[in-house]
Amino acid sequence: MPSTEQVKEQAHHVTEKIREHSPNQSQVIGLVTIITAILLLLTIGGGFGLAAYSASRWLYEYVKGRHPVGSDRVDAAKSRLVDTASHLKERASGYVHGVQESAQHAKDRTVDAATT
Repeated sequence: MPSTEQVKEQAHHVTEKIREHSPNQSQVIGLVTIITAILLLLTIGGGFGLAAYSASRWLYEYVKGRHPVGSDRVDAAKSRLVDTASHLKERASGYVHGVQESAQHAKDRTVDAATT
């Protein structure tokens, strides 16, 4: 059986080995910082991933005609866009027709003036 002095010496030796291999304060702070940054990135990335999944799922449901929440607002906006585009097309057609008539009248007056 080892003596008390030998046990104390062995305990001291083990304690010294642990201290030699344990990180110092700056290493612990660095490790905590890295772990915090990784957790933050995973949390943010997970949030963006969830948002992307939700948006793509909503779009899939909408395209399939299953009318997800908010699809009535999208349909109303689409209808307004179609109406506005149709109205603008009619106005542009009227302007083009007016310009063509003005050009034709100017041409006719030029021809009449040249023949007289």
